[in-house]
Amino acid sequence: MSASTKLLIDAGNQRLKWRVGDVTQAVDWNAEAELADLNWPVSEDAGLALVSSVRSAEENKTLDGLLQQSGYRAVYPRVESEKNGLICGYRDSSQLGVDRWLAMLACWNKLQKGFVYVGAGTALTIDVVYATGKHGGGYITSGLGLGREALLSRSEKLLNQYATSTPCLSLGIDTASAINNGALVAAIEMIRGVQRAKGMNGAGLVVSGGDAALLTQHLGGAIFWSNIVLDGLSAWSEGAELNA
Repeated sequence: MSASTKLLIDAGNQRLKWRVGDVTQAVDWNAEAELADLNWPVSEDAGLALVSSVRSAEENKTLDGLLQQSGYRAVYPRVESEKNGLICGYRDSSQLGVDRWLAMLACWNKLQKGFVYVGAGTALTIDVVYATGKHGGGYITSGLGLGREALLSRSEKLLNQYATSTPCLSLGIDTASAINNGALVAAIEMIRGVQRAKGMNGAGLVVSGGDAALLTQHLGGAIFWSNIVLDGLSAWSEGAELNA
């Protein structure tokens, strides 16, 4: 592996993803998982690992050690006030999650126009970026799964029904389907409401995350973008000073 080859890593809430070249792999996080058992590519010439992480400092420290053992130097991108024409809309840029920033950077680099970015994971995040590249800000609420689990958690019977109920836009005909469908309708209406309220109906709409495929089925014109944070890491690395 040449020194110019980069290892891209997205250490998210639910999954750990990594990419070298055109090959992307992923594993679910769990209490028994050992990072040392992952099939890391090995660099023999001081390669770079660009890491987006929402994990704890202790988990990042463990990850750094494993990368070092495999011949990599870890670099953690930070949210900047401006990057490649994308302008952060937070008053304090350090308060914006780096995964959201990188996802927006991937969208901006590809679309070069105004867009609404939806991260449909543990949390549902909605960010608005105008045609000027200015990030207007965003919203964070419970993701589909988190919202449903909060309502279902008091009943084992409902949890079992939920497991066999596929969310759709129909009125629920039992409690489990009413909760499932209600969470989906609420998310869709929130996204559409943001588009209308912020004058973004003609802008791009990009959705990523674990529930992205489900949401895009019901959001006409939406772009389903898997592995968007890894693409954002690649976009961030363009022109960045990585040798310091």
